[in-house]
Order: sequence, then structure tokens, then C-alpha cells
Amino acid sequence: MIVGALAGLATAPARATGACHVEPARLLESPHRLARMTQLVATGGSIRIVALGSSSTEGVGSSDVAHAYPAQAARFLAAKLPRSRITVINKGASGEEARQMVDRLARDVLALLPDLVIWQVGTNSLIHAMDLESLVADIFEGVRRIQAAGVDVMLMGPQKSPRVDRSRDRVMLSMNLQVIAEAAQIPLLARYEVMAGWIARRQMTMDEMIDPDGLHMTDLSYRCLGEAVARMIVNLTRPPLASESR
Repeated sequence: MIVGALAGLATAPARATGACHVEPARLLESPHRLARMTQLVATGGSIRIVALGSSSTEGVGSSDVAHAYPAQAARFLAAKLPRSRITVINKGASGEEARQMVDRLARDVLALLPDLVIWQVGTNSLIHAMDLESLVADIFEGVRRIQAAGVDVMLMGPQKSPRVDRSRDRVMLSMNLQVIAEAAQIPLLARYEVMAGWIARRQMTMDEMIDPDGLHMTDLSYRCLGEAVARMIVNLTRPPLASESR
């Protein structure tokens, strides 16, 4: 009996704790490139990125701001794009809704003259059961304002977590974010799907991925999110393949 039990353990799939793989790879791709960023990467120009969002941009649940996803993304981008001097500015504000972020765009984001804005949005509206139609209108308005300033935009959806899973509007918001991204021709990082993959492939457990409050991320999942964001940026700024440029 003991031998059989040990044999069963030996054949069980090992957990890949700490791995940051994203599958399928298409989750870090988009038909919409980051035009301004592509030019800067090609020339080795300095790049300024502003991360706009709420608590999971600010880094609530992490050890400190150095473990929040924007700082993690900055480190990975510096390694992958060594010709460019990259600055990532964290403008996350815990508890904010999309409307509040739109209202501070000029002061907190556009005044910094960014080349790319990564806008993490929607989580607080979901958990507070806010009006979905108003939320979508606010996101559209914010994207238009950023694009009008000649700045690249990448949207980031809500995280996978117990509190987000309980929202009745989660799937509908995901669909609307896809519509916004297509209409505005900007990339969307489907964070929920990325994180669901980490759980499904046993890269981390829910307890390792999400804080005990059932909402915020941990040092491990912030690190993996930062890497995913950076990989998506690299994917969308690399020179197109010959087959793609025809």
C-alpha cells in the first residue's frame, strides 16, 4: 500500500510555483500595434510609460511599491529593450472608479508626456455593482482623450479573484472591453484569462495568487503580471515579420 501511494505521488504533475508562463500565447498578442512605442523601440529612444489604475496598479497586497506590477514590468522591459531608457510611472490610486481616473487624466497622466498609458480599469465597478453602461462610456472617453494627445494606450481588465468571480457583470464587462479595444484599435490585456491560466496549469494556487482579502494580488502574481505586461509590449513593438509586412 505504501509503495503504491508513493508511485502515485511520483506520477502526479508537479506544481510550477513561481513560473510566469502565459498560455495560450495569443493572450499577449493583438492585431493592434503600439505605433508610437514601435518607433521609439526601433530608434532606441527614451520611453515613458504611465500605469493608470486603481489598487492593483498602486500595488495593494504587495510587500511595497517595488513589488507592484509597474515596477516589475519596468525591470523586465529594461532587460528586453536595452537600447531604450525606460521609465514606468505608477499612477494607481486605490478604490478609484473609471470616472475618477478620467477626471485626473490631464493632471496625473498626460501632463507627464507619456508615450504609452497602460490603463487598468473595471475591477472596482464590478465589486461595487456600478452601472455598466456608464462605466463603458467613461472608458471610451478616457481612451479618446489619451489618443487625442498622440499617446499609445493599452487596456487591462480585472483580475481573477474570488470577489471578482462573484460579480454578475464580469463576463459582460470583459465583452465590452473587447469591443472598446476593437473600436479604438488598441491592445487589451485580458488579465482575468491570464490569471485563470496560472491556476489551471498549477503555476500557483489561489492563495498564492490572491491576498486573503479575496481581491488583491500578491508579490508572486504581481511579478508575473509585470512580466506579462512587458512581454506584450515587446510583442507589439518588435519589427513585423516579412510575411506580416506584405
